Amino acid sequence: MKTERNDTVAAVATARGTGGVAIIRISGENALSIAKKVFRFSNEKAEIKPRYVYFGNIISNGTVTDSGLFTYFKAPASYTGEDVVEISCHGGVLVTDTVLSAVLSAGARLATAGEFTKRAFINGKLLLDEAESVGDIIEADSERALVAAAANLLSGTGKSLLAEKEILKEVLARFFAVIDWPDEDIEEDGKGELLSKLYRVSKRFSSLISTAKNGIAVKNGIKTVIAGCANAGKSTLMNALANCERSIVTSVAGTTRDVISEAVTVGGVKLILSDTAGIRESDDVVEKIGIERAVKEIEAAELIIFTVDISKPFSSEERSLADFISRQKKPTVTVFTKSDLAPLADVEAAARELSPENAPFLSVSAKNGEGIARLSEIIAELSGLDKIKKNEPLILSQRQYGCLSEAKARLEAAIVLIEQDQPADMVAFELEGVIDSLSSLDGTKTNEEILATVFSKFCVGK
Repeated sequence: MKTERNDTVAAVATARGTGGVAIIRISGENALSIAKKVFRFSNEKAEIKPRYVYFGNIISNGTVTDSGLFTYFKAPASYTGEDVVEISCHGGVLVTDTVLSAVLSAGARLATAGEFTKRAFINGKLLLDEAESVGDIIEADSERALVAAAANLLSGTGKSLLAEKEILKEVLARFFAVIDWPDEDIEEDGKGELLSKLYRVSKRFSSLISTAKNGIAVKNGIKTVIAGCANAGKSTLMNALANCERSIVTSVAGTTRDVISEAVTVGGVKLILSDTAGIRESDDVVEKIGIERAVKEIEAAELIIFTVDISKPFSSEERSLADFISRQKKPTVTVFTKSDLAPLADVEAAARELSPENAPFLSVSAKNGEGIARLSEIIAELSGLDKIKKNEPLILSQRQYGCLSEAKARLEAAIVLIEQDQPADMVAFELEGVIDSLSSLDGTKTNEEILATVFSKFCVGK
């Protein structure tokens, strides 16, 4: 795949809005000549060298529009692998649009979403999963998501499997030799050696696949529900964790009648946090629907925050809800709320009486902030994301998970065929499938539909 010759693209590479500086990026064979048409260097005799910064004026329709900086990156030593020029101007919306219009009038085409990164991939500067990591870095909305995306950009899944890919090619070549020369055979010792190599590759696949749950969770967020009986302080806790007035809080039991969700970052972990209706017996038609939805949220959740009002005796409804939550077998933290109203409460005794077995517990006062910091730490611990090792690749998308799972399945099929002394062509077929799946993962073999899906999620200018 190659970009069209003479197809030079441009876009604003910085966020739209008023700011100190904006950057117009130009990439393609004619990037330098186009940029020179709109930039007048303060030193007209200056020799333009790659990776040097030059000051001058920016021209639009023959008129000086702004002053700015000009930086040239010569192919292939650029982000896209093509000739790239970046013009820095002042960061007003109008001046930025004017400079971009001048560049387009000088012969560039407006870049599509993610086109610069797509060109970097096409020109061999990035593997496909590394390109995805660029998008993940831009979209990261928690510290752990940013760390994971940056680690994958430096040493992503595709790059980390290059050695295994070479091993598979070597083993495949051995079976091709048997196919091409029928008199050739794989001795028992040789068969054992080949299987040993494939077992190691399979183990490596399993190790990476096991990171998918945490990897996808750190990127997309963990579905978390705040559950409890009516008037247990769920909405107040929701607002404290969201750091905004997301849920209505009153002293009237049953105020929350629907599921209210918000993406929040707690303890460095992204949560898709839901406040739910209080669980209780009710004759109110609307409230009953809300309670049914609350039950479904508990069943669908990946992490449960079980809230209990510690300022009053526990009810039979709370005991029944505690039993229901316990049966879900999901990471749960019991939060005894309104500790400001019961400062001498025996939290450990309360936990023994009501908290699901082995669930961590604590008391909080969302009103004055007591215990919220510790709750954030517990949530991070329960998520399992605190165990993610820095600078190690993770599976961060369903696409990557699908490719690697397919590779693992085809590899296991090949191993069984070898163990059963099945024909070499059957083994070769499965091994080729493994390599194809890995090539889809890193993008060395893919199609335009997949590329369009990956890069459509990028912003224009990246």
